[in-house]
Amino acid sequence: MSSRQSSTAQWPVAIILIHWVMAAALALMLLGGFAMTRAAHHAETTGDFSLTVLGLPLFDAFQLHKSMGVVLFAAVLLRLLVRAIVATPELPTHMPPLERRAARAAQIGLYALMFSMPITGWLLASSSTLGLPTVVFGLFELPHPIGPDATREALFATLHWAGAWALTGLAGLHTAAALKHHFIDRDNILSEMLPLLNHIKRRTDHVEKT
Repeated sequence: MSSRQSSTAQWPVAIILIHWVMAAALALMLLGGFAMTRAAHHAETTGDFSLTVLGLPLFDAFQLHKSMGVVLFAAVLLRLLVRAIVATPELPTHMPPLERRAARAAQIGLYALMFSMPITGWLLASSSTLGLPTVVFGLFELPHPIGPDATREALFATLHWAGAWALTGLAGLHTAAALKHHFIDRDNILSEMLPLLNHIKRRTDHVEKT
């Protein structure tokens, strides 16, 4: 069976690097965030603050989480800038209109969540009644735009928690769609984002044609 091609355009190396670095960082952020939530709940109910998250004391884990959130926010802005000025591949022509719209909607949703999650996290930290500062990698303190308030803290905690689950779900769908394109549709959507896989795929296609 021959493979279907999406277009002759290729993803810029900058976008590929940003994509995979962000994917790895977001996975760690989500896993760490869920683990920190459970650890913080345990600490609040038992008074035991000895639990660690990814090998870090709870306070240090929260500070690292917030620091990574600042970096990821900057990475999202950089990624949007690169996409705005550099040509990128189009979706495969064989995709039905409904699937195209779903792919675009999922992409917009992912960007919206990656953009909003650091903001809700920042507002959550700002409104926390604990009054803890946000120190980015121990280098500088990020100012809080609002002060401690229990009602606001509960609101932003809910928004941040819901956003984390929504991002997890959309990322799962994104991964499943990429695997479908590669193994079922046999187009180059996934391979274009994996340079080594793309090289092997192009060599295989060349052998099949000859």
